[in-house]
Amino acid sequence: MALGEVAVNADVLIPDDGARVPAGRVELRGHAFAGGSRHVARVDVSIDGGQRWLEAELLDDLGRWRDDVCPDPSGGAPASTDLTDRPAQRR
Repeated sequence: MALGEVAVNADVLIPDDGARVPAGRVELRGHAFAGGSRHVARVDVSIDGGQRWLEAELLDDLGRWRDDVCPDPSGGAPASTDLTDRPAQRR
């Protein structure tokens, strides 16, 4: 049985899933994986259910990324990610 290529994936690792964060600027960190011979070209982060997307900073070629965000103090949507790899394929 042969395995196919792994699908592109990006996850928020810090803060923990479901964590309560203080008001003001919060640092998000995560990891992105493109699979096969593809490379992570860009990670975008949304904290409002996909209304607005902010480009995260790629930290190195291993897929680590970070971004500073200011969540809605009334308790907005959880952070979500979108990944672009090379050659361009969006998830």
